[in-house]
Amino acid sequence: MVSKRPKQKRSVEMRERLIETAITIIADYGLSALTHRRLAEEAACSLALTTYYFPKKADIVSSVSQDVLEGYLGGFDRVAQRYKQGRNVPRDLWVFSTRVIRASAGPYRQRTMAWAEIYLDGIRRAETRALVRNWMHELQLSWKRIAAMVEPDFNQEL
Repeated sequence: MVSKRPKQKRSVEMRERLIETAITIIADYGLSALTHRRLAEEAACSLALTTYYFPKKADIVSSVSQDVLEGYLGGFDRVAQRYKQGRNVPRDLWVFSTRVIRASAGPYRQRTMAWAEIYLDGIRRAETRALVRNWMHELQLSWKRIAAMVEPDFNQEL
């Protein structure tokens, strides 16, 4: 999957706006509702602009998936940093898991819903399945890293 990676600030901002708009569409209406035309309408830009950055719908989905994954991994990295500094440390994996679930159902609900839609599509379609496998692999590595810090014996069971 290929999507344009702009260098100019205005272009970067437009691409980010398109990705955020795609996340909203997917979360609110499902993956089947995502089209270039709808993305252009909701992002208040031209249809040509959406196809410039994302030639195919699969490119939009891939970019959304990557953006959401990077958000989750960034969150896990911040937790690991705080843990190393002894700040706001979860006392066990149960507390940490609860925080992740609360954040996923609260402030990050739209991103979680968009990812859930992509995940379900991955069950049906091989093209999306590769995104899901990558996600699961990266998240498993992050969870193991956090588990090793919070409950060192826990990784023996994974």
